[in-house]
Amino acid sequence: DIDAPNRYTCIEEFATRLREARDFIDRIGELSAITSRLRELRALGLPKTIDSICRALLDKIESYVLSSGVDGELSSIIAEWKDLQEYYVNQYISEHTGLHKSLKELRDAVLTSDDYGFLQNLSQVNGLSAHYSPAEIEWQLKQLLEKVQVTKVCERELADVQGDLQNGWICSECGYKPGKTTDFKPEKYLKLIQRGIKEYLDHLIGCADDIKDYVADHVAANLLLGLLETAVNNEAKEALADESLRTHLAEALADASAAKIKVDDLLNKLKPHLLGYYRTGQDELEERFISAVREELASYGSDEDEKDKPWKVE
Repeated sequence: DIDAPNRYTCIEEFATRLREARDFIDRIGELSAITSRLRELRALGLPKTIDSICRALLDKIESYVLSSGVDGELSSIIAEWKDLQEYYVNQYISEHTGLHKSLKELRDAVLTSDDYGFLQNLSQVNGLSAHYSPAEIEWQLKQLLEKVQVTKVCERELADVQGDLQNGWICSECGYKPGKTTDFKPEKYLKLIQRGIKEYLDHLIGCADDIKDYVADHVAANLLLGLLETAVNNEAKEALADESLRTHLAEALADASAAKIKVDDLLNKLKPHLLGYYRTGQDELEERFISAVREELASYGSDEDEKDKPWKVE
């Protein structure tokens, strides 16, 4: 009946339901974005405390959506989402700051130590090698970064890290993920440095006689003798920072690595070749002498390793 007072009621009800449906779809879109962010966060491998909050919020969103908004309130879900964001940012900033403060302190304690400086100077001497070299120490420190899942020691400003957390979950520079902590003890790395120094010094002690002989001929290299003492004196350690002293040590080690030829032994071997009568005198003796020397020296250079080394006649 077109004259009935409620003739447009069904149309109004339909329009109302349509508006409610559109509102619900808008709310679903908002919750979908929150759900995606929550899943990204959980994918980081969170500590139990934060992960349980994420799971509870995801359950509430799922219940709200499946019940078409009957079970739960959108305003309550949004409030919990904001609380979670605030809690996470504060927790992340605290962990990030504390972690990198500890890493910087560890790095400085190790890489600025006097022993590390001495290790570096030893490593720059040609002819010296050690397993626990500066490169190995730095690799060990890099392994520590991998253990806590960061790419570097982060020294960014707090505001920059907070900026990353407005649209993401981690620092874009170091990649730190929450909950990845460990103990930082410089003593471990300082001991490795000591082992490296010992490796280098053991090599020098093994060449002590040659180094002493070199120093006897080069007064400027006198401080090298301090490296051969049971307790290396500080003057020798500090002096090794001078490139000229490192060059002297490298030359002494080159002498030490030379193939040794005892002149008395060589002459004894040459004697049977040279005894005899030389009808043409000097020319014939010279020819025989050169031939004999070449023949005997060939035996010294028969070893492939010896051929590439300098020779030292003693």
